[in-house]
Amino acid sequence: MGKYEQVINTGLRQGDKITLVSESEFGGMWVVQTVFDRAEISKHYQNCPESMYGVRIYHKPKGKRKLYASNISYNVPFAIYRGWVDIDTESIVYNIKPLAEDEKVAGITQIRESKYTAFDPRNFTDLKKTYPDYLIFSN
Repeated sequence: MGKYEQVINTGLRQGDKITLVSESEFGGMWVVQTVFDRAEISKHYQNCPESMYGVRIYHKPKGKRKLYASNISYNVPFAIYRGWVDIDTESIVYNIKPLAEDEKVAGITQIRESKYTAFDPRNFTDLKKTYPDYLIFSN
């Protein structure tokens, strides 16, 4: 069984509330709280090998009316949480330097420094350590 077949076999049913976390196109993280509709295996092209299959998740994001489809490629890390979990990606991806009082008064903006380089899998390792509860699937 491929890793994305495991997504289909997680026991999620239509109407279940989930939180999807995936790697963004810029190497950070995106999080969406959504209502699950269905998932299916997707091929990138007609004759691609099974090891390159991805998954397409149909869902309705919180506050939206229509179904959306999220295509997760075979090499992209992602996680699924049961329920709507408030995940603070800022604290996972960045080291945030607190401002001193005189800096706040001077109007200096907060400094955020990336913990890792873009597309580093340690972001998802930190995610699993910080938010281990309700984790359904992670690759």
